[in-house]
Amino acid sequence: MALPEIDAAAVDEVLRHAPGVVAVSQSADMIPGHPLLQNLLAAMAFTRFTASFDWQAEFGDQPDRLNSLEVLAAADLEELRKLMTAHIRIDRFDRHHLEALAANGYLAAFLARLATLRGEMEGAPA
Repeated sequence: MALPEIDAAAVDEVLRHAPGVVAVSQSADMIPGHPLLQNLLAAMAFTRFTASFDWQAEFGDQPDRLNSLEVLAAADLEELRKLMTAHIRIDRFDRHHLEALAANGYLAAFLARLATLRGEMEGAPA
């Protein structure tokens, strides 16, 4: 199932929150519900970076895809959006899942991949 398209401005808004989230995730200050992480999630919701889809059907028979850095490194924009949407949904059932992703480097790798893809989009900043 394809997600609704988003534009470069939406990706820029999500990436605007990346430096703070990456910095705090690399420190001992990543506490549950950290405001910088919450701001990133709010930007994802506001821009429709995250979108409703059947994430359990998408990843149910391949749960290892969700945590694979190799999958993340090769993901296109839609796959990145699906991965993050799934992780946000998982956090609803497994509190602090997102903080664990921040602590283990997955979230920083996600944001780095998103920045790479943004550089390849039409209208990329010089």
